[in-house]
Amino acid sequence: MIHMVFDEDEYVADWVRRQIPHVNSFGDCVSIGVEVYGNLIAGCVYSRFIGHDIEMSFAATSPQWATKESLDYFFGYPFHQAGCVRVTATIALNNNKARDMVQRLGFEQEGIMKKAIDGVQDAVIYGMLKENCKWIWREKRETDTFNSARVCAG
Repeated sequence: MIHMVFDEDEYVADWVRRQIPHVNSFGDCVSIGVEVYGNLIAGCVYSRFIGHDIEMSFAATSPQWATKESLDYFFGYPFHQAGCVRVTATIALNNNKARDMVQRLGFEQEGIMKKAIDGVQDAVIYGMLKENCKWIWREKRETDTFNSARVCAG
């Protein structure tokens, strides 16, 4: 049974951090996870919030996470609850699997940062604007168990 995990920021962020080799810490963040039978299979971490933009980091160990509900929550948080107009994702240039996934989700490549990862690897910057997001299907939720007032400090 798939279960969404809310208000467990450190737990989910630590799991995502361990899945992404070059990430040491997300700092102040908000996280949403997906569990199957009590085991995390995916997590989305939001950090570097600057009012109109937020960084999204994602990891998964199973394709079971990809449901209409999880996508609605993953994109509903930054665009509806945090009030952002865009989401940014930074991915290692050589991580073709992650780059393909974000492009299929609707992110657009915006540029390349030379030696941005550990001072060695190049990174690709992707962005998604709220008006281009096809994954949010409810404007706001009044009954969410997720604390909609929380946003990370930036």
